[in-house]
Amino acid sequence: MLTLGETRARVRRRLEDAGAMTLWPDALLNDGLSATLDAYSQWLPAQRSAAVVVADGDTTLALPTEVLEVRLVLDPTGVVLPPSPAGVGLENGRAEQGWERWGTLLRVQHPLAAGTYTLLYTAARVMPAGDGEPFPVRDADVSLIVAGAAVYALETRAIQEWKRGALPDRYETALRVLKAAYDAAWDQRRRRVRVWAVD
Repeated sequence: MLTLGETRARVRRRLEDAGAMTLWPDALLNDGLSATLDAYSQWLPAQRSAAVVVADGDTTLALPTEVLEVRLVLDPTGVVLPPSPAGVGLENGRAEQGWERWGTLLRVQHPLAAGTYTLLYTAARVMPAGDGEPFPVRDADVSLIVAGAAVYALETRAIQEWKRGALPDRYETALRVLKAAYDAAWDQRRRRVRVWAVD
């Protein structure tokens, strides 16, 4: 897995901005990487698991703060606890066990047995804090992230340059070509069939 620093260096190469005097500061390229990572997270969020210890008789399970969507709940014996059917609230007195998400909690239909419950869930991918930390995408998708960050950098520069006058044709052409490549990369990935697997 590439680090943040290595991924940003790829963005610079894509922009032909390597050398002693660079045009785009690291902070701006990091902003582009972060914005592209946010979009990527909407398409392919991180997959996580957590163990939640429950006391006998509890009727809620606390969720990790990073949870986007709960995918699966397993009781201490490994049995799946199903979600309540859509439109059927827990207050309706259903006989079988079920759960609903309420903010930072999962509410269950019936009191739980004591033990450790396992949650499988999705979470947003987090931008690394330092250059040496791994960039949280699959190696096969780094090119997509690099293209998105390069588009972000070019668009930001274009806004700055428009304030001073018309952009040169070659600049507009480069931006158009890069955006087309970025959009094509997204189209290709959106056609993939995704399968659940914990990272």
